[in-house]
Amino acid sequence: MLKKILTIAVTLLILISVSFGFSLYFHSEFLDFSFIVGLIATIITWFFVSTDGAASRPPDHTIRVSTGLRNAYQKSHFTPNLPFVTSLIYTLLSIVVMH
Repeated sequence: MLKKILTIAVTLLILISVSFGFSLYFHSEFLDFSFIVGLIATIITWFFVSTDGAASRPPDHTIRVSTGLRNAYQKSHFTPNLPFVTSLIYTLLSIVVMH
């Protein structure tokens, strides 16, 4: 339970820090960048967590090159993790606060 809370807190800290950093750098409002940062974080997390994402392709490629065998087609599979859910909620909340 503590690990889950810590994961959520660290994810939120990163999202808020990046949004705040962009707002300071570009002399803009925090909310202007919160949606974009949340959306990008959600997409990146989804890309690396799904079985068809970048994190799963290199091992498949290495096995294919070393053995000469082709793997059977692996259907895309996605199981949301805490950073994904946290960044998605952050993105949705930023939309609600902006309007």
